[in-house]
Amino acid sequence: MCPGMSTATLSAKKAYLLERWKEILVDPELDQYDDNYCIETDADGHVIMSPRPPNSHNRKAYVIARMLEERLGGCASTETRILTEAGVKAADAIWLSINRRDELQEDVFVQAPEICIEVLSPSNTRAEVEQKRALYLAAGAREVWVCDRSSEMSFFDSTGQLERSKLCPNFPTRLDFKSPPSAR
Repeated sequence: MCPGMSTATLSAKKAYLLERWKEILVDPELDQYDDNYCIETDADGHVIMSPRPPNSHNRKAYVIARMLEERLGGCASTETRILTEAGVKAADAIWLSINRRDELQEDVFVQAPEICIEVLSPSNTRAEVEQKRALYLAAGAREVWVCDRSSEMSFFDSTGQLERSKLCPNFPTRLDFKSPPSAR
């Protein structure tokens, strides 16, 4: 949990969802699915399981996270859980400032990292991505990025879509995932 944040400072709904997430983490029945499925919850704390995305999807998330660390310092990660008003959601990649690095040790981010990234898969709907974007911003993200299937990047903050990221203005708007990262 966020340093200095207790369940008492969360809304009743978020406190319930956080407690429910803690139960899910120790459920031996769900443990058998962890390697093959992405586990999230809905707004009522019910488990939502979806197959892990293909390697190409995971590669994009990893490269984006690595590029963020190279450009901004701080810490980046992939497949990170974030507590939202609609349940615990998994961002494909995140970046947070160095002063928040200890939060990476927690099972779920109670306050969203500064940047949350969604990498689109064929199964993603526009409504699903828009909902996650709104949820991450409401949970405290400063920006939400979307990498579409053609590797075009879109950047958003609480005011809407941005031409470029304000937090990392030198991040490319189109990525070449076929080249090795060191060639960029």
